[in-house]
Amino acid sequence: MKRIAFVGGRNAGVSQMAAEFAEREAARRTLDVEVLTRGVDPAATVDEAAIQVMDELGLDIRDRSPTTLSPTELREVDLLVTMNRPAEAVRPDGWDGESRTWDLPITEELDEETARTQRDVIERRVSELFDTL
Repeated sequence: MKRIAFVGGRNAGVSQMAAEFAEREAARRTLDVEVLTRGVDPAATVDEAAIQVMDELGLDIRDRSPTTLSPTELREVDLLVTMNRPAEAVRPDGWDGESRTWDLPITEELDEETARTQRDVIERRVSELFDTL
C-alpha cells in the first residue's frame, strides 16, 4: 500500500480538497492507496467555501476535521504533497520519501471564486499525480 499525505497550513481548504480527490482517484483506479490530510497549524473547521465548491461536484467534505501534522505519521508516508509551502519545511529529519510542493492561488479569506479555482487546479494535479503511481 502506498501512503500519500496532503499537507496545508490550516488543513481547512486545499489539502482537504486534495485528499477527497485522491480518495476518489484511488477508488476509480482500484489502487491500494491510503490518503492522509494534515495541517501545520490546523483551523477549527473546514472552510465553508471549500465545502460549497466541492458540493458542486457532488463531493462532501463536511465531515472532515482539520488535523495536526505529526512527524511520526509523516515518517510512514511514501509521498508528501505540501500546499503553498516548501516540503522541506515539514519533512521530518531522516525521512527519505518523495515530496512535491504545489503552489496554488490563495487569498487572505477564502471566497468561493478562489476556492473554485483551487479546486479545479487540485483536481487536475491529483489526476496527474495518480497517472504516475
